[in-house]
Amino acid sequence: MPLAALLATAALAAATPNCTHSQLRLHVGPADGTAGTIFYPLTFTNRSGHACALRGFPGVSSVTRRHRRVGDPATRDAFPAHTVRLRARRGRATAVLGIVDTGVLPRRRCRPVSVWGIKVFAPNQARPFFARVRHSACSRAGAPNMHVRPVVRGRTGL
Repeated sequence: MPLAALLATAALAAATPNCTHSQLRLHVGPADGTAGTIFYPLTFTNRSGHACALRGFPGVSSVTRRHRRVGDPATRDAFPAHTVRLRARRGRATAVLGIVDTGVLPRRRCRPVSVWGIKVFAPNQARPFFARVRHSACSRAGAPNMHVRPVVRGRTGL
């Protein structure tokens, strides 16, 4: 076997597998506001006995108490995505979610409604987490609602 093939095989074997939904727990940290946006840290914790990796942006939407989506999902901020390795039992990665203050937007453009919380997909996952985060969301399609940054290593505050 050529050296390049051996190195590629060794790299694949040493690579940390992607985290699965069942390995993770979501914690939404305390809010911190600035001009027109309220920010929340979304911390993913590995609760399994095996290391795993996350890369990219979580998917986030506003939802009703019955978990029905309201408005558009969060857009992605222009930040580069990096792979974050979460060690076994308590390894963490955090993404920052910004929820637009609907009070600063024209009512006709936004059509604000009160919502129960958020639906969060860990990066590259198909099963969501639900968290109670009461806020006002734009119900009109195309209105700015939320934006999210990619996961970074550790647990960050704002």
